[in-house]
Amino acid sequence: ACLLQGVINTVAGAPPTASNTLNTSFLQSLFELEEIERIAPLFKGNKFVAALRSDYDPSSLVAVANSKLTQLELLSLDLGYQPKALQQTRTDQLLVQLIEEDARNIRYAGRIQDIGVRAKLIQANFTKIATTRLAKELIENTLQNRQATKRI
Repeated sequence: ACLLQGVINTVAGAPPTASNTLNTSFLQSLFELEEIERIAPLFKGNKFVAALRSDYDPSSLVAVANSKLTQLELLSLDLGYQPKALQQTRTDQLLVQLIEEDARNIRYAGRIQDIGVRAKLIQANFTKIATTRLAKELIENTLQNRQATKRI
C-alpha cells in the first residue's frame, strides 16, 4: 500500500515530504529487466503489475498464454522459483507437444534435454526437416551430447 501511495504521489506531482517520499530507482531498475519486458504484455503492457507479479510461480502465467510458443518463451525466462529439473521437464513436454501438433516445429528439437526423446522425434520427423543444414545440425548436436551413448 505504501509503495502504491508513493507511486501515486510521485505521478501526481505531490511535493515530497517525509511521509510521501519514495525512492523509485529500484522500481525503475526492475521495470528495465528483460523478464518484466517479456511478461508485461500479459498484463496489458502494465510493467508495474508485471513487476509485482513476477515472483509468482510461472506455471500460472504459462497456463493463461494462448500460444504454445509464448508458453515456451515464458518457461525459458526463469521467473520466480522453480527447480531446474521441473522447469526442464515442463519445457521438454511443451516442445514434444509442439512437434506432435506440427512436424515443422522439429526445428525446436535441439532444445529438448532428454536425448532419447530428441533422437526419436528427429527420426520420426526426419522428412519434415526444412533444410539439410538443419537436419545436419540436429543430428550432430544430438550425437555430440554427453548422454548420447547411454540414451540412444
